[in-house]
Amino acid sequence: MRIALVSKLWEETSPLSDGGTGMVVGCLAEELAKLGHEVTVFGVGSSRITVKINSVTANPITTYDESLHYWNIQNAFREHKSFDVINCWVDQTAVHFSELIDTPSIHTIDYGDLSKSAIRLLTAHKNLPYIAISEAMKELIPDLGWLKVIYNGTQTMNFPYSEKAQDYYYFIGRMSPTKGPDKAIKAAIASSKPLILVGKTRPEYDGEYLKSAIYPFINGNSIIHHETADFAMRVNLYQNAKALINPISYLEAFGLTMTEAMSCGTPVIAFDNGAAPEIVEDGKTGFLVNYTNQQNGGKWITKRSGIDGLVEAMSRLENLNPKDYMAMRRAARDRVEKYFSVESMAKNYEQVFSNYIG
Repeated sequence: MRIALVSKLWEETSPLSDGGTGMVVGCLAEELAKLGHEVTVFGVGSSRITVKINSVTANPITTYDESLHYWNIQNAFREHKSFDVINCWVDQTAVHFSELIDTPSIHTIDYGDLSKSAIRLLTAHKNLPYIAISEAMKELIPDLGWLKVIYNGTQTMNFPYSEKAQDYYYFIGRMSPTKGPDKAIKAAIASSKPLILVGKTRPEYDGEYLKSAIYPFINGNSIIHHETADFAMRVNLYQNAKALINPISYLEAFGLTMTEAMSCGTPVIAFDNGAAPEIVEDGKTGFLVNYTNQQNGGKWITKRSGIDGLVEAMSRLENLNPKDYMAMRRAARDRVEKYFSVESMAKNYEQVFSNYIG
């Protein structure tokens, strides 16, 4: 098949990308090419990838540029006769073009915190074909023309398994309220455990939050923050962490950091928002925690909620004997290989594309 993948411009499209969507689309492009398909990525020109790239910008844009964003999408649809299928990874922003061409276009929705207007737009185009990256994403807008749920894949060779865990806990993600780094900090302090955080700050948006909930607790010793980390450093921090803490407070459509950590053998402690219950097997590959005590979550092993629940989950992890802890690390890796590999993701997309275009 001749396949176009429309990616985002604020991150490179590559298996080594700093951005989640860029990494997943990069892996998908490479794997589809390995399966014998002719793949073109519409994305950042400097992306480290072996397939053809069509680009309107050489480097990732640092601030959202609507003109470039829609120009990139337009280029894919303008060349629609060169493709058998166009797969868009730009959420709702490409649906306007789909009804203007004959070539099938399939939209992967990978952002769970959609605005009301975005949901309204998608609902107005509910008869278009869509792919969800989790059951949680599908349930957010159940009336869309969902073709299939296909989990994002993690390239396990880039996130090698390790049994050499150290004593620190790890948080990776944007330093903003919805990602919950303040909750990870509070849980680590209450547990008297070191915490390493990696994530960009946005003082222009989150200034007061950073001043009150983050900066006062970073001491360079027990609470350490890195604004950025290259790929090798991120993998090393995953591999050596006692566990990843993922205290998200919104419907995260997937949560690639969880599968990256688990690929390295690192258990995950996460609030049960979004796709977390689909990724983490409670008590086997980590622990799930109710976000609030009003929330009707699952019957998790951890009985408390919120920050108290994170502390309880950390305590449960600390109390595992070495053999059971290593079994949890092995189970985490096995779960990624079984359900969240890039090979499985690519074969699922190949099947959906083939079935849809007939």
